[in-house]
Amino acid sequence: MRVVSICILLLLVTNRAIADESTSTPAKQYLALVEKYEQEGGARQYAKQFLTLAEQHAQTPTAANALLWVVKNVRGRSDTTKALERLKSDHVDFKEIVASCKYIARSRSLAAEPLLRQLLEKSPHTDVRAQACYSLAQLLESQSQVVDQLRKTPSLAPRVLQYYGTNYGKHLSSLDPESLAKQREQVYVTMLKSFPSVIVISTLSLVKFS
Repeated sequence: MRVVSICILLLLVTNRAIADESTSTPAKQYLALVEKYEQEGGARQYAKQFLTLAEQHAQTPTAANALLWVVKNVRGRSDTTKALERLKSDHVDFKEIVASCKYIARSRSLAAEPLLRQLLEKSPHTDVRAQACYSLAQLLESQSQVVDQLRKTPSLAPRVLQYYGTNYGKHLSSLDPESLAKQREQVYVTMLKSFPSVIVISTLSLVKFS
């Protein structure tokens, strides 16, 4: 009887260990972190936890989702740039990134444009390439609008720096409007030629400083 009791106890312990292991899968860790954030708030504080989760499970769908969470919820911060750079190096083939191209375009980071160009060039998924192309065009459109405002009213420069952050704001101030116009035109031509029948998600509402 004692042997049977011991066996039952061991079985219960084993089942509990399996259950604990199943609840700690990367995907469930991600969902638990999202739920905790939704209860407590504080995206900037949680960004580092999502980056850590992505690092612990590098090159997995969970890592990609964690990095995209940062891009969607935290704009213009160093953590945003880290997430964008990791997406570019490790997750260009992630199909679900298609819905996040709009967040990449408005992330206020120098790493946004290189990621969108990488997706446009190397993603194996047509819908991702199409959305990246459209989002890139919208990003260039937004940059052109800011550059035009700065050229007409240079005194707006401090407000641009405040809104976009120092690094990205200085980058915007350094852009050449003619070069931007040519780049934007090239991207639209690429879209019309390569993705004429693909439906894309509208991305940006342009910001006007006054």
